[in-house]
Amino acid sequence: MILFFNRILNKIRRMWRLRVFRAYTHNKKNKINLVGKMTLINPNVHCGNKVTFYPDVTLFGDGNINIGDNVDIGQGTIIYASSRDGGG
Repeated sequence: MILFFNRILNKIRRMWRLRVFRAYTHNKKNKINLVGKMTLINPNVHCGNKVTFYPDVTLFGDGNINIGDNVDIGQGTIIYASSRDGGG
């Protein structure tokens, strides 16, 4: 019985994380799958269709991050985007 409630709780957490991700990045229509916790410090993320984020992914910076269709971003990946040219 405890395992059943644990599965329900995990499902609710995943749905909540996806809802927050969609609200923060304005990705409303595309199919996005969040497998675990992630860190999102950049609201300029644009995802294609069927994108999967595995646990411990970090998206940060102040530039645009564009992710295409059918992309899996692996565990522990860090993506940084700068709006500046990167020069000193």
